[in-house]
Amino acid sequence: MRKRFESIRRAASDDPAWFCFLMFAGAAMLSLPLARLFLGLSLFFTIRAKTRLRMTPPAWGWIAYLVLAIVVTAAVAAANTPWGVEHGFLEKVDKYIEPAKGLRKTTKLLWYVSIPVAATLVNSRKRLRSVIGAMLAGGTALALWTVLVNPVIALMQTYWHPSCGFIDKLLSSRIWHTPDGRPISIHHALPYLGTMHDAQRLMVTLVCGACAMAATHREGGPWHRQAVAIAISAIALVVTCKRGPLVIGACVAFAVLVTEFRPWRILPFAVLLACAALAVPTTRARFAALPREFDPANSGRAAMWTIVVPRLHQQYPYGIGFRSLTARKMRRTSKQVEKHRNHVHSSPLQAFVDLSWAGVAVWLFWMGAATACAVRMSRVFPPLSAAPLCALSALIVFSLVEYNLADGAVIPLYGLAMGIASAKGVAKTKDSPTEIAQG
Repeated sequence: MRKRFESIRRAASDDPAWFCFLMFAGAAMLSLPLARLFLGLSLFFTIRAKTRLRMTPPAWGWIAYLVLAIVVTAAVAAANTPWGVEHGFLEKVDKYIEPAKGLRKTTKLLWYVSIPVAATLVNSRKRLRSVIGAMLAGGTALALWTVLVNPVIALMQTYWHPSCGFIDKLLSSRIWHTPDGRPISIHHALPYLGTMHDAQRLMVTLVCGACAMAATHREGGPWHRQAVAIAISAIALVVTCKRGPLVIGACVAFAVLVTEFRPWRILPFAVLLACAALAVPTTRARFAALPREFDPANSGRAAMWTIVVPRLHQQYPYGIGFRSLTARKMRRTSKQVEKHRNHVHSSPLQAFVDLSWAGVAVWLFWMGAATACAVRMSRVFPPLSAAPLCALSALIVFSLVEYNLADGAVIPLYGLAMGIASAKGVAKTKDSPTEIAQG
């Protein structure tokens, strides 16, 4: 143990920027404040070492989207005032949008600085292995918490009658309560303990674990640790009861594993995962309700896509401003939208509402450039180098039905995938047989 602490201390003193970046990669799967802290430290040490940040196509896509968001939102904020109405920019002041608040929210996009930081610091295959290992460690820790702790809290919510005190309030601070203050059942309490943030983190853990497992098996190393991480992540995704991350993560992981293992060895586990998911009543009910999600008369999500988005674009053809949409504006546009919803559950459609066609064009360039870099990276030394492509593909596909582009907890996942995908130094180095065996 003392030798391990000594090696950690030596690594932190030899290259603090890289050490903090590894901590950021692990913390990104667990805690947003910790992730931002370590990313800030990594950026600070990188700049102090006079290392020039590598600006790759995904990084330029981020800069373009950030500049466009600031310009459009500032223009809408100026127009949505008595001065703007007086000069004919708008017919009247719209009190149901908040472009001034949206302008402040553009600071969230600054955390995409992880793209150039990752592209700069991940400059060898050994470092690529290390950063994916850090992500798997953080994601597995989150999965263990989800599997072991969340069900216990759900049971306590169900059977512990809330009376007073902080813990009682914490346990009863969920919906689906009976008249005496308890949840209807554990199956109703459990989904609200696993957030969509955690589900996307677990999805990335699952696909990166599949790439690491396939790579270790191909090189003849022990792959059982990665298999355990995959199994725990899959179970955690079932516990969170989130359809999108579960289906997308499982499909991408299965596609990776069948390239290395024979299908008959993987198919039983896929069937077992499907049976486990359908065995949870809440998950089964959510899958059964999937056809209604595309009916505007019964689904708030479909109403957003088919009613809210066209009407908002008609009212604001140049964009409403970055994250300027409010729940009140959504409800005034369509009563079918659920309460407390201030986005349209789709990244490209949200870019369309916020920044009009220019936002969609920049978003397509950004995601396209990142995907192209990830495809090139996947050919360097597959299947491990395919991890950025798998993670990015899963996030982009899920972003079609869930707005995650400016989600603070998901931005580090995007940044890691895009930054590693554009790390050109990885292709110029080779691993020794010992490093390959150790993973």
